[in-house]
Amino acid sequence: MLLILLLISLHNINRMAIKRVRDIRPMEKPKVIEIRVVKKWIVVAKPTTNKKDELYYQFVDQHGDGIEATSDTLEIEYFDSIIRLNSCYKVSGYVCTNARDYMATVNHTASIVIGRKAKFVPVENPNIPSMCFGFISYDLLFNRIKNNKVLTDFIGRVEKNYPYTTSKNLILTKVVLRDERMNRVEITLWPDKRHLIRPDVGPSNIVAITSTQVSKYSSN
Repeated sequence: MLLILLLISLHNINRMAIKRVRDIRPMEKPKVIEIRVVKKWIVVAKPTTNKKDELYYQFVDQHGDGIEATSDTLEIEYFDSIIRLNSCYKVSGYVCTNARDYMATVNHTASIVIGRKAKFVPVENPNIPSMCFGFISYDLLFNRIKNNKVLTDFIGRVEKNYPYTTSKNLILTKVVLRDERMNRVEITLWPDKRHLIRPDVGPSNIVAITSTQVSKYSSN
């Protein structure tokens, strides 16, 4: 009997209309979404706060729209057993809440909370992209200076890619990009991120970079 009920439940999920990720709103009743899991990370709480460490995922749907999903880090082992990075799922049973207001990886008013009541049904959907980008134009970078509510995605053609040593002997990577109007953007990769852009990436390459912070801006 339990097996029959489970099969009926999964069948009902497959028949439900799929909601677009961009249309999710805080506090609304959740509907089935079909997504790919593209990122996973842990946000470590500051010792001076009463907050706990949180487990985060980034989901993207077939329209390229993304949303963050979060859970308690105590559930890492459980979710590792049912969720695989780069895999696609129909998801239900989550909770809609407000997006976080600091260093969000997608520009969305909502985020979702997943617990053990959430259901992840594996699906095959090659139409769902493997990355989520929210590129902004050079002119809008000014609004992101030291504004870390939402992190910034940018794309451009590589002009330079070189190592840089700081006064404290930290080896960084500097990457200079030019957009379609030849505006110049310099990206700095800290030591733990240098591997993301290899030394052989040069002027013939186009680079898309995500989740950056804007520190300086010049209209020249």
